[in-house]
Amino acid sequence: MQLQCAETEESRIKIQQDSELHHRKAEAGYRFLKEDIESSKVSTTKHVLCIDMQQVLFCPTLTHSSVFYQRQYSCYNICIHNGGLNNARMNLWHESIAVRGSAEIVSALLAYIEDHFDILKPGEERHLILWSDRCVGQNNNWKVVNLCHYLVQCHYFTIVEQKFLCSGYSFLPCDRNFALIEQRKKVCKVYVPDMWKEVIESASHKNAFEVKLLQQNDFKDFAPIEKNVKKNPNLKITQYMWFRYSADDPSNVNVRPSHNTFAPWTSFNIFTKKRCKLLDAQIFLYFIMNH
Repeated sequence: MQLQCAETEESRIKIQQDSELHHRKAEAGYRFLKEDIESSKVSTTKHVLCIDMQQVLFCPTLTHSSVFYQRQYSCYNICIHNGGLNNARMNLWHESIAVRGSAEIVSALLAYIEDHFDILKPGEERHLILWSDRCVGQNNNWKVVNLCHYLVQCHYFTIVEQKFLCSGYSFLPCDRNFALIEQRKKVCKVYVPDMWKEVIESASHKNAFEVKLLQQNDFKDFAPIEKNVKKNPNLKITQYMWFRYSADDPSNVNVRPSHNTFAPWTSFNIFTKKRCKLLDAQIFLYFIMNH
């Protein structure tokens, strides 16, 4: 539309150049996502997780026209797709359990990691790559930054990377899984929230989805860890597409504005030495109490 409404030749050329650059970034994102998934299939230490939130699932799914104008009960589902193993887990809950914000996304991801990964032993290495869209309220925010650093500090992984697809071009393997669920729900009746579990489990005949019904104790409060985060004003997290956290340098986060592997890293300190010591003590206390 901007191209059609351009008033001068100079503005039209500028819009064409911006559009071409945007499409190149989108293609690069898909290419790097595919490369990460393929490399994780042949590696025992590299894991690629794609994360996405499905549209709200309502119940009861009645066909009566009056139901459309009534307030239906909301159920939420977040898909975590393991690219290397080509399987997916659906984390399901409803509105009486929790809402669907960044804290819930982080808690669902933490629940998945605690169920599928053990804490590393001395000398072991494990690399995690998270792919998602750039939804600020769910994926591209400071709570996810806290979680990634937390996973490194707690020795679940030696390296954690978070990568985003280009805005407007964020088709993930999770979307294929959601398409199967949408097809299945057309021929199913759901009256109560727990019935969505049966629908989702039967949606894929080739590779059945793992479904976990999250309870209130699965949603964690990250406030103690957030208090130790120094939100560097120079770190505009919505301007970067690649984040990297390393156990060798736990006080800093390295970022890149694109998926270009030749681009230099920019490092930002997000924890002071005093706060790092306090954070280590809090994490140790958390695992003593919860494990």
